[in-house]
Amino acid sequence: MAGEMNMRTCDPLKARQWFKLKAPTNWAITIVVVVALVFALQFVFSFFVADAIAIAIGFTLFFFVLDKQAIGIKCQRCGKHVESNTPWICGYNQCRNERVYEFPFIYQCQHCGLEPKAYQCHHCNELIFLSKDHQRTNYAKFAERLVVKPKPIKVVKDPKAEKIAKEHEEIHELEHELKVTELKAGIHEVKAKIMPLKTDQELMEESLQSFYNRNIGAEEAGRKMKAMVDIQFPNNPDERAKRYAIIDAWVRERI
Repeated sequence: MAGEMNMRTCDPLKARQWFKLKAPTNWAITIVVVVALVFALQFVFSFFVADAIAIAIGFTLFFFVLDKQAIGIKCQRCGKHVESNTPWICGYNQCRNERVYEFPFIYQCQHCGLEPKAYQCHHCNELIFLSKDHQRTNYAKFAERLVVKPKPIKVVKDPKAEKIAKEHEEIHELEHELKVTELKAGIHEVKAKIMPLKTDQELMEESLQSFYNRNIGAEEAGRKMKAMVDIQFPNNPDERAKRYAIIDAWVRERI
């Protein structure tokens, strides 16, 4: 039956009235249950034990069952149910309401105490009017979950630490370069040991070959240069003679 506070839907225009009657109704139900339990348990336990059990059951019933029941209303546009224990935002001051069992959107804001005249359906965004004046402003709406973005960590640079880090990096690079140099020297030393030693005859032949190449090379270079001078100064014997003298002097220094 519509209007019962057991999560069956009720008329949105009567939802606030039903919420105000929720507490006294729950108390009445709890008292009736406790009294009935006391009479029933007296046949099994002593009077004090029966009272204690009945009160404990009544406490649990009131605070953890009846008080946690929400009142449901139905959106006239999409036909879907909206429960009164939905977190909501006040349309007047944008207050965020999360104590929804004490201050649902069908009652009033927990911060400013103002009563919403309408709630925006979180299924279809249509307004569900909670009063007869059908006010379309300052309506309550669903409060989406807040996503707290972590604050960026401000890195404070320490000049001294940066200098030390740079020095460590330079030391590391120098150590690497030293190891490479030592490795190359070791390879050269090993190669020198592996290569067979040359005989005196081979050394003399190499020396002669070097001397011959140097002298013949100088004379050959001199001849090529004189040929170029002949091409450059075919009709100027004086210039050719002067340049020949320079070339001959260079050749003599190298023979």
